[in-house]
Amino acid sequence: MDWKRYYREELESEARRRLLEKIFRESGERDPELTGALAAGGIVSIPHTALPYSGPLIMRVVRSLLRLPGLKRILALGVLHMGALPEPFSELYRRVQDPEVPKAARKEAFAALARGFVPALDAVSTPLGEVPIAPAELPPSLKRDSGILAHEFSLDTFLVLWRYTAEKLGNDPPPVLPVYVGLTHDPVTGSFSTAAELARVLSPLLGLGTAAVATGDVVHYGLPYGDDPGSALLPMDPAGLETYFRGEVERTLALALEERDYAAAFERSEIILKSDQRHLLPVIAELLGPGAGFRILEFSLSDYAPIFGVAPPCLVASSLFAFLPASSLDRSGS
Repeated sequence: MDWKRYYREELESEARRRLLEKIFRESGERDPELTGALAAGGIVSIPHTALPYSGPLIMRVVRSLLRLPGLKRILALGVLHMGALPEPFSELYRRVQDPEVPKAARKEAFAALARGFVPALDAVSTPLGEVPIAPAELPPSLKRDSGILAHEFSLDTFLVLWRYTAEKLGNDPPPVLPVYVGLTHDPVTGSFSTAAELARVLSPLLGLGTAAVATGDVVHYGLPYGDDPGSALLPMDPAGLETYFRGEVERTLALALEERDYAAAFERSEIILKSDQRHLLPVIAELLGPGAGFRILEFSLSDYAPIFGVAPPCLVASSLFAFLPASSLDRSGS
Protein backbone atom coordinates (compact mmCIF):
# COMPACT_ATOMS: atom_id res chain seq x y z
CA MET A 1 0.00 0.00 0.00
CA ASP A 2 1.35 3.45 -0.97
CA TRP A 3 0.04 5.29 2.08
CA LYS A 4 1.50 8.66 1.10
CA ARG A 5 -0.42 8.55 -2.15
CA TYR A 6 -3.55 7.18 -0.45
CA TYR A 7 -3.72 9.98 2.11
CA ARG A 8 -2.88 12.68 -0.43
CA GLU A 9 -5.65 11.51 -2.78
CA GLU A 10 -7.98 11.33 0.22
CA LEU A 11 -7.35 15.00 0.98
CA GLU A 12 -7.61 16.02 -2.67
CA SER A 13 -11.10 14.55 -3.14
CA GLU A 14 -14.13 16.83 -3.07
CA ALA A 15 -15.86 14.63 -0.48
CA ARG A 16 -12.90 14.93 1.87
CA ARG A 17 -12.75 18.69 1.38
CA ARG A 18 -16.37 18.84 2.54
CA LEU A 19 -15.47 16.62 5.50
CA LEU A 20 -12.57 18.92 6.38
CA GLU A 21 -14.94 21.88 6.38
CA LYS A 22 -17.32 19.97 8.66
CA ILE A 23 -14.51 19.03 11.05
CA PHE A 24 -13.48 22.69 11.25
CA ARG A 25 -17.04 23.90 11.88
CA GLU A 26 -17.62 21.36 14.63
CA SER A 27 -14.29 21.86 16.41
CA GLY A 28 -14.46 23.74 19.67
CA GLU A 29 -13.09 27.20 20.23
CA ARG A 30 -11.46 26.23 23.51
CA ASP A 31 -9.82 23.03 24.76
CA PRO A 32 -8.41 23.77 28.23
CA GLU A 33 -6.95 20.29 28.68
CA LEU A 34 -4.86 20.52 25.52
CA THR A 35 -3.83 24.15 25.90
CA GLY A 36 -2.83 23.44 29.51
CA ALA A 37 -0.71 20.46 28.49
CA LEU A 38 1.04 22.43 25.76
CA ALA A 39 1.61 25.47 28.01
CA ALA A 40 3.14 23.17 30.65
CA GLY A 41 5.78 21.94 28.20
CA GLY A 42 4.00 18.73 27.31
CA ILE A 43 4.21 16.93 23.97
CA VAL A 44 0.86 16.14 22.38
CA SER A 45 0.70 12.95 20.32
CA ILE A 46 -1.72 12.75 17.38
CA PRO A 47 -2.66 9.89 15.05
CA HIS A 48 -2.10 9.76 11.29
CA THR A 49 -5.00 7.50 10.42
CA ALA A 50 -7.56 8.25 7.69
CA LEU A 51 -9.15 11.70 7.81
CA PRO A 52 -12.56 10.68 9.25
CA TYR A 53 -10.74 9.17 12.24
CA SER A 54 -7.73 11.44 12.76
CA GLY A 55 -9.17 14.72 11.47
CA PRO A 56 -11.21 15.73 14.54
CA LEU A 57 -8.33 14.85 16.90
CA ILE A 58 -5.71 16.72 14.88
CA MET A 59 -8.06 19.70 14.54
CA ARG A 60 -8.38 19.89 18.34
CA VAL A 61 -4.61 20.06 18.62
CA VAL A 62 -4.14 22.53 15.77
CA ARG A 63 -6.70 24.96 17.15
CA SER A 64 -5.15 24.69 20.61
CA LEU A 65 -1.68 25.38 19.19
CA LEU A 66 -2.88 28.41 17.26
CA ARG A 67 -4.32 29.86 20.48
CA LEU A 68 -1.01 29.66 22.35
CA PRO A 69 0.32 33.17 23.07
CA GLY A 70 3.74 33.92 21.60
CA LEU A 71 3.89 30.80 19.44
CA LYS A 72 6.75 31.07 16.94
CA ARG A 73 7.20 27.54 15.65
CA ILE A 74 6.21 23.90 16.04
CA LEU A 75 8.60 21.01 16.56
CA ALA A 76 6.77 18.07 14.96
CA LEU A 77 8.20 14.63 15.71
CA GLY A 78 7.21 12.25 12.94
CA VAL A 79 7.48 8.50 12.57
CA LEU A 80 9.83 7.12 9.94
CA HIS A 81 7.91 4.08 8.68
CA MET A 82 10.39 1.37 7.83
CA GLY A 83 7.84 -0.31 5.58
CA ALA A 84 7.65 2.82 3.41
CA LEU A 85 11.38 3.29 2.84
CA PRO A 86 12.55 3.60 -0.77
CA GLU A 87 15.65 1.82 -1.98
CA PRO A 88 18.48 1.71 -1.01
CA PHE A 89 17.17 2.47 2.50
CA SER A 90 14.77 -0.48 2.58
CA GLU A 91 17.71 -2.79 1.87
CA LEU A 92 19.58 -1.21 4.78
CA TYR A 93 16.63 -1.97 7.05
CA ARG A 94 16.62 -5.58 5.88
CA ARG A 95 20.27 -5.80 6.95
CA VAL A 96 19.48 -4.31 10.35
CA GLN A 97 16.78 -6.91 10.91
CA ASP A 98 18.71 -9.94 9.68
CA PRO A 99 20.68 -11.67 12.47
CA GLU A 100 22.64 -13.59 9.80
CA VAL A 101 24.23 -10.35 8.57
CA PRO A 102 27.66 -9.71 10.17
CA LYS A 103 27.47 -7.40 13.18
CA ALA A 104 29.66 -4.72 11.60
CA ALA A 105 27.38 -4.52 8.55
CA ARG A 106 24.28 -4.42 10.76
CA LYS A 107 25.78 -1.59 12.82
CA GLU A 108 26.64 0.34 9.67
CA ALA A 109 23.10 -0.09 8.33
CA PHE A 110 21.65 0.92 11.71
CA ALA A 111 23.72 4.11 11.76
CA ALA A 112 22.38 5.09 8.32
CA LEU A 113 18.77 4.80 9.53
CA ALA A 114 19.18 6.09 13.08
CA ARG A 115 18.36 9.42 14.72
CA GLY A 116 16.32 12.14 12.99
CA PHE A 117 15.70 13.28 9.43
CA VAL A 118 14.59 16.76 8.35
CA PRO A 119 13.18 17.80 4.94
CA ALA A 120 15.75 19.50 2.74
CA LEU A 121 13.33 22.20 1.48
CA ASP A 122 12.28 25.58 2.85
CA ALA A 123 8.61 24.59 2.80
CA VAL A 124 6.49 21.45 2.72
CA SER A 125 3.97 21.23 -0.12
CA THR A 126 0.47 20.01 0.81
CA PRO A 127 -2.73 19.67 -1.25
CA LEU A 128 -3.92 22.92 0.37
CA GLY A 129 -0.76 25.00 0.11
CA GLU A 130 2.72 25.24 1.57
CA VAL A 131 3.82 25.13 5.18
CA PRO A 132 7.11 26.94 5.89
CA ILE A 133 9.85 24.94 7.57
CA ALA A 134 11.40 26.58 10.60
CA PRO A 135 15.10 27.21 10.08
CA ALA A 136 17.45 25.44 12.45
CA GLU A 137 21.13 24.70 12.74
CA LEU A 138 21.30 20.96 12.38
CA PRO A 139 23.92 18.99 14.32
CA PRO A 140 25.06 15.61 12.97
CA SER A 141 22.31 13.73 14.80
CA LEU A 142 19.78 15.48 12.56
CA LYS A 143 20.22 14.71 8.88
CA ARG A 144 18.88 16.54 5.84
CA ASP A 145 16.71 14.35 3.67
CA SER A 146 18.60 12.64 0.87
CA GLY A 147 15.66 10.64 -0.43
CA ILE A 148 14.76 8.65 2.67
CA LEU A 149 11.54 10.68 3.18
CA ALA A 150 10.25 10.18 -0.38
CA HIS A 151 7.30 8.00 0.73
CA GLU A 152 6.95 9.13 4.34
CA PHE A 153 3.44 10.27 5.35
CA SER A 154 3.23 10.38 9.14
CA LEU A 155 3.00 14.19 9.39
CA ASP A 156 1.17 14.85 6.11
CA THR A 157 -2.36 15.20 7.53
CA PHE A 158 -1.14 17.36 10.41
CA LEU A 159 0.60 19.71 7.99
CA VAL A 160 -2.51 19.92 5.80
CA LEU A 161 -4.73 20.78 8.78
CA TRP A 162 -2.11 23.20 10.11
CA ARG A 163 -2.15 25.12 6.83
CA TYR A 164 -5.91 24.86 6.37
CA THR A 165 -6.87 25.98 9.88
CA ALA A 166 -4.44 28.90 10.04
CA GLU A 167 -5.83 30.16 6.75
CA LYS A 168 -9.45 29.73 7.91
CA LEU A 169 -8.62 31.80 10.97
CA GLY A 170 -6.98 34.47 8.83
CA ASN A 171 -3.39 33.76 9.86
CA ASP A 172 -0.19 32.69 8.21
CA PRO A 173 0.77 29.29 9.65
CA PRO A 174 3.76 29.54 12.00
CA PRO A 175 6.68 27.50 10.63
CA VAL A 176 7.09 23.84 11.49
CA LEU A 177 10.31 21.90 11.99
CA PRO A 178 9.43 18.31 11.05
CA VAL A 179 11.85 15.75 12.46
CA TYR A 180 11.19 12.17 11.38
CA VAL A 181 12.62 9.84 14.01
CA GLY A 182 14.38 6.80 12.61
CA LEU A 183 15.81 3.83 14.48
CA THR A 184 16.69 4.37 18.13
CA HIS A 185 16.89 0.75 19.33
CA ASP A 186 20.17 -0.88 18.35
CA PRO A 187 19.26 -4.53 17.59
CA VAL A 188 22.86 -5.68 18.02
CA THR A 189 23.54 -4.23 21.47
CA GLY A 190 19.98 -3.56 22.66
CA SER A 191 21.03 0.00 23.51
CA PHE A 192 18.76 3.05 23.36
CA SER A 193 21.66 5.51 23.57
CA THR A 194 20.67 6.90 20.17
CA ALA A 195 17.33 8.01 21.64
CA ALA A 196 19.09 9.86 24.46
CA GLU A 197 21.49 11.46 21.98
CA LEU A 198 18.65 12.63 19.75
CA ALA A 199 16.77 14.05 22.73
CA ARG A 200 19.86 16.04 23.77
CA VAL A 201 19.98 17.55 20.27
CA LEU A 202 16.27 18.35 20.17
CA SER A 203 16.02 19.76 23.69
CA PRO A 204 17.54 23.20 22.87
CA LEU A 205 14.98 23.59 20.09
CA LEU A 206 12.17 23.54 22.68
CA GLY A 207 12.78 27.07 23.86
CA LEU A 208 10.36 29.92 24.42
CA GLY A 209 7.81 30.20 21.63
CA THR A 210 8.12 26.55 20.52
CA ALA A 211 5.47 23.88 21.05
CA ALA A 212 5.97 20.18 20.37
CA VAL A 213 3.73 17.58 18.82
CA ALA A 214 4.41 13.96 17.94
CA THR A 215 2.57 11.38 15.93
CA GLY A 216 2.01 7.66 16.20
CA ASP A 217 -0.57 5.01 15.49
CA VAL A 218 0.01 2.89 18.55
CA VAL A 219 -2.05 -0.20 17.68
CA HIS A 220 -2.22 -2.20 14.44
CA TYR A 221 -4.26 -5.39 14.47
CA GLY A 222 -5.62 -7.72 11.82
CA LEU A 223 -4.66 -9.88 8.87
CA PRO A 224 -2.61 -7.21 7.02
CA TYR A 225 -0.45 -6.86 10.14
CA GLY A 226 0.23 -10.58 10.50
CA ASP A 227 -2.53 -11.38 12.98
CA ASP A 228 -5.11 -14.14 12.64
CA PRO A 229 -8.07 -12.79 14.65
CA GLY A 230 -9.96 -16.05 14.18
CA SER A 231 -7.44 -17.99 16.25
CA ALA A 232 -6.28 -15.32 18.69
CA LEU A 233 -7.14 -15.48 22.37
CA LEU A 234 -8.53 -11.93 22.22
CA PRO A 235 -12.05 -10.55 22.20
CA MET A 236 -13.73 -10.55 18.79
CA ASP A 237 -16.10 -7.65 19.43
CA PRO A 238 -14.91 -4.04 18.84
CA ALA A 239 -15.64 -2.90 22.40
CA GLY A 240 -13.73 -5.81 23.90
CA LEU A 241 -10.74 -5.24 21.62
CA GLU A 242 -10.71 -1.54 22.46
CA THR A 243 -10.68 -2.26 26.19
CA TYR A 244 -7.91 -4.84 25.77
CA PHE A 245 -5.64 -2.66 23.63
CA ARG A 246 -6.18 0.45 25.73
CA GLY A 247 -4.92 -1.46 28.74
CA GLU A 248 -1.88 -2.66 26.80
CA VAL A 249 -1.16 0.89 25.61
CA GLU A 250 -1.42 2.26 29.15
CA ARG A 251 1.05 -0.31 30.43
CA THR A 252 3.47 0.35 27.57
CA LEU A 253 3.39 4.12 28.06
CA ALA A 254 3.93 3.69 31.80
CA LEU A 255 6.97 1.49 31.15
CA ALA A 256 8.55 4.08 28.86
CA LEU A 257 7.64 7.36 30.58
CA GLU A 258 7.26 6.51 34.26
CA GLU A 259 9.59 3.54 34.69
CA ARG A 260 11.95 4.40 31.81
CA ASP A 261 12.20 0.72 30.95
CA TYR A 262 12.70 1.30 27.24
CA ALA A 263 13.51 -2.31 26.43
CA ALA A 264 10.24 -3.62 27.89
CA ALA A 265 8.21 -0.83 26.30
CA PHE A 266 9.83 -1.49 22.93
CA GLU A 267 9.15 -5.22 23.12
CA ARG A 268 5.48 -4.68 23.93
CA SER A 269 5.20 -2.02 21.24
CA GLU A 270 6.67 -4.32 18.63
CA ILE A 271 5.01 -7.63 19.51
CA ILE A 272 1.67 -6.84 21.14
CA LEU A 273 0.73 -3.41 19.80
CA LYS A 274 2.70 -3.22 16.54
CA SER A 275 3.07 0.46 17.39
CA ASP A 276 4.88 2.66 14.92
CA GLN A 277 5.84 4.88 17.87
CA ARG A 278 8.21 2.29 19.32
CA HIS A 279 11.40 4.10 18.26
CA LEU A 280 9.97 7.54 19.04
CA LEU A 281 8.71 6.85 22.56
CA PRO A 282 12.18 6.69 24.20
CA VAL A 283 13.03 10.05 22.61
CA ILE A 284 9.88 11.60 24.08
CA ALA A 285 10.68 10.12 27.50
CA GLU A 286 14.22 11.53 27.37
CA LEU A 287 12.95 14.96 26.30
CA LEU A 288 10.51 15.13 29.22
CA GLY A 289 12.95 13.73 31.77
CA PRO A 290 12.49 11.54 34.88
CA GLY A 291 9.07 11.49 36.45
CA ALA A 292 7.22 12.11 33.20
CA GLY A 293 3.74 10.77 32.70
CA PHE A 294 0.85 10.76 30.29
CA ARG A 295 -2.87 11.28 29.90
CA ILE A 296 -4.95 9.49 27.29
CA LEU A 297 -7.31 12.17 25.99
CA GLU A 298 -8.91 10.03 23.28
CA PHE A 299 -8.53 6.39 22.31
CA SER A 300 -10.44 4.39 19.73
CA LEU A 301 -9.77 1.68 17.17
CA SER A 302 -10.44 2.75 13.59
CA ASP A 303 -11.85 0.26 11.09
CA TYR A 304 -9.30 -0.34 8.32
CA ALA A 305 -10.98 -3.47 6.89
CA PRO A 306 -12.67 -1.53 4.04
CA ILE A 307 -9.41 0.27 3.22
CA PHE A 308 -7.49 -3.00 2.93
CA GLY A 309 -10.44 -4.93 1.52
CA VAL A 310 -10.16 -7.67 4.15
CA ALA A 311 -12.53 -9.26 6.63
CA PRO A 312 -12.80 -7.50 9.99
CA PRO A 313 -11.45 -7.00 12.50
CA CYS A 314 -8.68 -4.89 10.99
CA LEU A 315 -7.98 -2.03 13.33
CA VAL A 316 -5.62 0.92 13.77
CA ALA A 317 -5.64 3.10 16.87
CA SER A 318 -6.67 6.73 16.55
CA SER A 319 -5.40 8.17 19.81
CA LEU A 320 -4.66 11.51 21.38
CA PHE A 321 -2.13 11.60 24.23
CA ALA A 322 -0.62 14.32 26.36
CA PHE A 323 2.93 13.36 27.38
CA LEU A 324 3.77 15.51 30.40
CA PRO A 325 6.87 16.48 32.40
CA ALA A 326 6.93 15.72 36.10
CA SER A 327 6.41 19.37 37.00
CA SER A 328 2.90 19.38 35.46
CA LEU A 329 1.65 16.13 36.98
CA ASP A 330 -0.57 15.88 40.04
CA ARG A 331 0.41 12.42 41.24
CA SER A 332 -2.14 12.52 44.05
CA GLY A 333 -5.00 12.70 41.58
CA SER A 334 -3.75 10.10 39.15
